[in-house]
Amino acid sequence: MELLGLSEVKLQMLRDNSIISFSRLGGICYYNIDNIDKVLKNGVVSDDL
Repeated sequence: MELLGLSEVKLQMLRDNSIISFSRLGGICYYNIDNIDKVLKNGVVSDDL
């Protein structure tokens, strides 16, 4: 979260809306860095989410 500059709530909303893919292992969410990079570069993340 800190590395991405996104709150836990915003990450949850992105997961819920299938904007980002993730895997959960032992209660920890893992994200594909290429997917996160694409989302951030395309400006999908806004203050409205």
